[in-house]
Amino acid sequence: MLNFDDDDLLMGSPKGKFFDILKAANSNLVEQELDFLVQRIAAYEAILVEKGVHEEELDQMAQSYIFEHSDIVQERTNSMYIEIVGNIVTRNE
Repeated sequence: MLNFDDDDLLMGSPKGKFFDILKAANSNLVEQELDFLVQRIAAYEAILVEKGVHEEELDQMAQSYIFEHSDIVQERTNSMYIEIVGNIVTRNE
């Protein structure tokens, strides 16, 4: 069982908390959550390929988007860290 007080949860970055939780949580829950994340990424890639984007272009498109829209990407990245941490913590209790 994870044991954090309110100060622990409110301090640090979403990325830092994400890695703290990965180290402390039940490994089966972490594995399930990371597997689901990889499945989502695979689905997004498959959708793009079905829409006509060539697989070879995906990484280049992602890198360009990250460079051009770093604020949006960082915001979404933080949201994903928070979502995953919430999923793991609520299932770990």
